[in-house]
Amino acid sequence: MIDRLARNKLLQIIRDFQSGLIDNFMFDDAAFSIKTRDQAVIGIRKQVWHIYDKFNNADHKGIWALGDDEVATIHQYILFLKTDFKCQEPTDGTDMDIWPFSDLKQFKTALSDPLYQEPPIRN
Repeated sequence: MIDRLARNKLLQIIRDFQSGLIDNFMFDDAAFSIKTRDQAVIGIRKQVWHIYDKFNNADHKGIWALGDDEVATIHQYILFLKTDFKCQEPTDGTDMDIWPFSDLKQFKTALSDPLYQEPPIRN
């Protein structure tokens, strides 16, 4: 089941979290208050929960800033939330380098949408 409203809501919460507009405790409150059966929303919010310190209140600025790998993972989750692809909850055999996408072809399809491509660098 694809729940576009829930996906859009989580997408915005994750953006606010990554940019430091909300801290990890606010992320928890907002993300886990979304009621849905969409496996993408359920799975992604669980995975984002693994990215940050659960015990210290952090806004991801300064020393609490997310690393490059964490930012890339969050961008991958945001990209997926913009799609209408179905999502499977990760298991032990899941390739977490492309999850929540089911395979590389699905990931490249999402990246091929002009809305998600990198803008050209202007001089």
